[in-house]
Amino acid sequence: DLFLGEVRSNLSALLKIIVIAVLAGILCNLQGPFNGEGVADVSFLVCFIVIAGLAVSVFAEIVQTAMGTIDSLTLFMQGLIPSMTGIIAAGGGAASGMALSPSLFLCMQVITYLAKNVFLPMILVITALSVINNMSGRFHITKLIEFARQALKWSSGILLTVFIGILSLQGFSSAFVDGVAGKTVKYAICNFVPLVGNVLSDSVEAVCASTVVVKNAVGITGVLALLSICVGPLLKLLAISVLYRFAAGVAEPATDRRIVNLLGDLAGNITQTFVILLMVCVMFIISVAMLCAVTNIPMMMR
Repeated sequence: DLFLGEVRSNLSALLKIIVIAVLAGILCNLQGPFNGEGVADVSFLVCFIVIAGLAVSVFAEIVQTAMGTIDSLTLFMQGLIPSMTGIIAAGGGAASGMALSPSLFLCMQVITYLAKNVFLPMILVITALSVINNMSGRFHITKLIEFARQALKWSSGILLTVFIGILSLQGFSSAFVDGVAGKTVKYAICNFVPLVGNVLSDSVEAVCASTVVVKNAVGITGVLALLSICVGPLLKLLAISVLYRFAAGVAEPATDRRIVNLLGDLAGNITQTFVILLMVCVMFIISVAMLCAVTNIPMMMR
């Protein structure tokens, strides 16, 4: 329903773009019979500017939606991580909580800063370059656009790899420290507390097990909340990308190649925005899953 709703809400803009693209193709075909090369070029340029204006305005709204979704995800994570680390520390995972909480906050700040202030503005620049590249048949900057897209792709991939690597190494190393510390405390209570040592050690084990259950429940709820925040914007980006690709396919037989290339480039840029937003959401979900996973290790060791 969300996907089809986004399709319906953007259908009018899509129809306008297709009609103007077909009109531009007709004007280009009239160039030969009437020997009006200059008039046809000016008419095509006007149609191209109108299409670019409609498409870029939709794209700017998409970027604002992506930025707002990233802000919402970050705000939610800033409230979730302290709650989870507190539960982790209460369940005998003090080392894990102390190590992972600063790392997660630092990674969140770096990720959101790069996504909002580097990656999304870079996609806007690529969109502007795409408009310039397809406006004239004599001036081309295709290689520059390809280089910018590859740089964006590699940067996001490296960021995701480094993020997962840092959290994995730090999380699992601190989890084993908590496991050894927990076994030591349990042994000390059992052997050095007279009469009630065994009872106390079992009670401590029961409390730790209860906190693990609570922490996992909070983590699952957090993942579902993250998905509920980002699923609407992601479906919106996906629907608009599909519409632009559909418009390029429908208009291709009847219009100039430059307009088709522009619509295809815009669809690719919208898909890239979708990938950036999905990357941020996946990183946050991995963060919650990592908090749940690594803090279960001390309980298994105990």
